[in-house]
Amino acid sequence: GYYADLGSNCQIFHICSQGRHGRLKDNVFWCGPGTSFNQISLTCQTSELVDCSLAPTFYYLNDHFLDDLSTIH
Repeated sequence: GYYADLGSNCQIFHICSQGRHGRLKDNVFWCGPGTSFNQISLTCQTSELVDCSLAPTFYYLNDHFLDDLSTIH
């Protein structure tokens, strides 16, 4: 799933997925200058439009990624 990094004021976000041997793979990305990761839209947007403190409230939007993993054989 996609997760805003609160420690960076959402200027960084993580895309976590299942890697080899069931290990968690954490890919780290930076938003461009003047932008922050919006946990609702899962995109980088102008920082003034993003309330980073609310990001954990919307982590549940990643739940469907777990469903996708269960269909992979």
